Amino acid sequence: MEVVVFRDCEGKGKKRLAFALADERLCAMVWDAHLAARGDRTTTFAIPRHWQSAHRNADVPVIRYGRKAAIDFASLDGDGRAEWLVISNGASLCKANHEWLEQHVKETPADVVCVTLDPGLAGYHEKIRTTRDNEIVGWRRYYGDGVELCEIPKDWPHRIFIRNAAIRKILPGKALTNDFARFAAACSAQALKVISLRAAGSVLDLDSEEGLLGLMHVMGPSASRGSGQGPETLGAGARIVGSAAFGRGVRIGDGAVIVGPAVLGDGVHIGDRAIVKGAIVARQAHIPAGAVVRDRVVTDSRAFEGNGAVETPRRKHVLRNFAENGGFERDYFRTWRTWSYPRYIKRLFDVAASSAILLLFVPFFPVVAAAIKFSSPGPVFYRARRQGLGGKAFDCLKLRTMVPTAEGMQEKLRAVNQVDGPQFKMENDPRVNAVGRFLRDTNLDEIPQFINVLRGEMSVIGPRPSPEHENAGCPQWRYARLSVRPGITGLWQLCRTREEGKDFQEWVHYDSTYVRKLSFGMDFWIFWKTAQKLINDFVDQF
Repeated sequence: MEVVVFRDCEGKGKKRLAFALADERLCAMVWDAHLAARGDRTTTFAIPRHWQSAHRNADVPVIRYGRKAAIDFASLDGDGRAEWLVISNGASLCKANHEWLEQHVKETPADVVCVTLDPGLAGYHEKIRTTRDNEIVGWRRYYGDGVELCEIPKDWPHRIFIRNAAIRKILPGKALTNDFARFAAACSAQALKVISLRAAGSVLDLDSEEGLLGLMHVMGPSASRGSGQGPETLGAGARIVGSAAFGRGVRIGDGAVIVGPAVLGDGVHIGDRAIVKGAIVARQAHIPAGAVVRDRVVTDSRAFEGNGAVETPRRKHVLRNFAENGGFERDYFRTWRTWSYPRYIKRLFDVAASSAILLLFVPFFPVVAAAIKFSSPGPVFYRARRQGLGGKAFDCLKLRTMVPTAEGMQEKLRAVNQVDGPQFKMENDPRVNAVGRFLRDTNLDEIPQFINVLRGEMSVIGPRPSPEHENAGCPQWRYARLSVRPGITGLWQLCRTREEGKDFQEWVHYDSTYVRKLSFGMDFWIFWKTAQKLINDFVDQF
């Protein structure tokens, strides 16, 4: 279970978050953004009792708490199977690789884990080590998202993970103090082990003007409630460009221009010839005639007094860092629409083709499995950890063709590696047994990968599935090949020349070319050529 806590920071800032939750359209954006970041986990929101809230989602429980009172969630039914209770900071909209982060948390021996997200640790980054005199003594390059230990923060971090076994000790009656210092003291008093991590990710501060504008850009006004209605009155020559959400009773004067994304609350009046671009305007606010409001959150009409009725634009681009950080999803080389061939039709073909091939192979599987077991000790299947779409790791299945100690022997044989780049290959590999050589020559060892295709982890056609250490060798190539599902066959496998010193270059070239030119015609050509090659290779064995 996860509890998202919205805290009232007295005396800090202009309380933009409280303003957002009181507006029906912005509240829907905040709710939906937090829920989208948490996936299927049961989520509860905790809001100060004195805040107004336009909450309308009956499926999401809400706790109300006083300024100095503890947050009581004893009545909530959490998932008893979950190992951790997660407490999140509602003012921070976090973007990170949550599965990767939670795996790190599970591997810690701590009872309580505090997590602070840092965009400087996301994806490709470098670290420089210096002496106390600022002399550089070394540096290290990281190709993947990073996580590191850090000091326990003085205030609430972005997320806190608490083991269920420790909840009763520090949260008696499931009541959470609103003071982080008291929370940390309770952990210390119970001799609980507390660890603080800084991990890759990015954050939007929803209690700031820049954060709310970023939220509007990320979620889009079309996602908010009430966005389907237009203004009550639209003056002569007035224009609405792009996506905008309007409250009830919005009036737009003659010649005014609204450029989305924009959110206008209930009762907003836009004067004649006024321009509103990329802005949020609070309910009942009045934008004077001729005023220019750009990239601002307007909560008070008095902001226009004494400055010639022109709002000074603010250009703080916090959205760029938020959009570019937080796991492999930001690094897609290319994306496609939902109903396009790569996203929809290709998947239907994958399911149909893999189902047919697996059904054909089922009668022969007992014979092949017995041959593998008799050839050498070990399992029938070999599971290799590989990266799929968006860098998500999965177990790539193959029929075992080598001795059980093959991985340990590879480093000793690397001196005779016959290909360049991060891969390993040699003729007459001593790790391959007799049955395995036949399976490889006929490509029967790759039949179980059609199970990965059915699971949605692979495609019939695509780049060769590779582990993380291979993908780290060339970042731009990695971003291209992780934009699609890896395939059982692909362009590189058909077109490579195996010329000395060129194999890795060809690998990068053909993978990138496939992603750039992905189409039905290319997939059909690869499928046809692969079928011809498989038939010829199988016939050559007899």
